Formats: sequence, structure tokens, C-alpha cells
Amino acid sequence: MSSEVPQGGFIDSVPAGSQSFTSPEPITAAAKVLHPARVPSWRASSHDLLTGATVSDVTDTIPGDLFDELFKPDR
Repeated sequence: MSSEVPQGGFIDSVPAGSQSFTSPEPITAAAKVLHPARVPSWRASSHDLLTGATVSDVTDTIPGDLFDELFKPDR
């Protein structure tokens, strides 16, 4: 976004006339396989499914004066 294009726009990731970042030879690195964490037992898994996740709803607010100072309306 800029003053010339306030709604935003598309740009080229590689400017015209510059070299491409691709390599002529293929990448031959081996893929890394990740293994999920192990559950200690079916009982522990069942307990986790039964009890679910603990969620806390915390409202974090700032004083009105500070909010007004940070987010002044444009006039």
C-alpha cells in the first residue's frame, strides 16, 4: 500500500532484467520425516479426550485515554 495505490496492488517478486533465483540442477536433499509424539497409553489418550482442553477467557483492555491517544480519528 502506498499513496499512489491506497488499495494495494500486485508487485513482481523478481524485478524485470534480474537473474532468476532458480538453480539449474535439481535439489537432491533427502526429505526429513517427522514422527508425531507418542501417547503413553490408550488410557491417557482417552482421559485427554474426555476432559478436553482448558480454555481461559481473559479480557485485556487499555484505558480509554490511552486508546484515544494511540488511535486518533482522522479528520
